[in-house]
Amino acid sequence: VNAFLKIKRLFKEKKYDSCLELIQDVQSRSPNSIFNVELLYYKIKTYSKLKNNDKVVELAKIYLREYSSDENIAEILSLLGRSYSLLGMNTDADYFFDRLFSEHQDSEFMNLAKIYKGNMLDDSGDPKKAVKYYKQALNNTSKIDIAAYAAYELANNLISRTKRKEAAKYTMKIVKAKPDYFM
Repeated sequence: VNAFLKIKRLFKEKKYDSCLELIQDVQSRSPNSIFNVELLYYKIKTYSKLKNNDKVVELAKIYLREYSSDENIAEILSLLGRSYSLLGMNTDADYFFDRLFSEHQDSEFMNLAKIYKGNMLDDSGDPKKAVKYYKQALNNTSKIDIAAYAAYELANNLISRTKRKEAAKYTMKIVKAKPDYFM
């Protein structure tokens, strides 16, 4: 219990390497821990923060297979879709994004995944379609951080397509709602 609480604290403090080390240690000392689902969950999130997309994919598949009814499935699906897209495996990413969009419509992770899908489309040469996903995330979220992220990605997309006035509109939304986002 103490180790698990320390893992959560290390993750919150953004000490990802230490967090991962402690997770590995706990898993090796207690392979049948009642916290296995939470340990795997934090391991996936930590690898995502460390941008190790191969590990996210590897571990998220295990998570989905072994803990398919866990409360964190929506977040895992979003991280898995994002990791696949960052690895350039867009068909696989689409599968997990679509699964998230259809199975977890009430989750804020769906809105976050719409931004990830927009980024994937933007990177693969379909910036107009990406705008659709950015706007959906922006208009459907109740979380200021997700709204700021969506507005930021939307503004970047519009700037790259020389639609500066429209981009300025979304940039000003961020400035008004969450000015520290730019830091």
